Amino acid sequence: MKKIVYLAVLTVFILSSMIAVAACGGDTTEPGPAPEPLPSPGPAPSETEPSPTPTPPATDPDADAIVEINEEGFVPAVVTIPVGGRVVWFNKSDRRWWVSSPTKTPDSGVIPVTQRMGFTFKEAGVYEYYDLYHKDITGKVIVE
Repeated sequence: MKKIVYLAVLTVFILSSMIAVAACGGDTTEPGPAPEPLPSPGPAPSETEPSPTPTPPATDPDADAIVEINEEGFVPAVVTIPVGGRVVWFNKSDRRWWVSSPTKTPDSGVIPVTQRMGFTFKEAGVYEYYDLYHKDITGKVIVE
């Protein structure tokens, strides 16, 4: 009986192997020429990117200090101005920012990319602020 089972298993194995080899096939025909690559299509008119708008320089004749906003945060992070002085935050990053503080002094609202916001400090003090979207990005205005 063991011989019959052994022969049946061996027969199934041999037949399976033959079917697998036949399925892989041995195509002996020569390959034809490679197809010509198609030219890559340009972007559809609705997909074209607008040309980048040049970033205006970070200047403001009425500012006592200018803080540039970039991907790393506020630069410089600390500014000192006189009482009645004006700080201008200029967004040079690729995302919007919102300068805020617990006391709402200052509180800019959204500053879009390439835009600026100014705030005049009328009282002496130290004003700490942060980006409302990323509260770990902070800065400080010292008004003397």
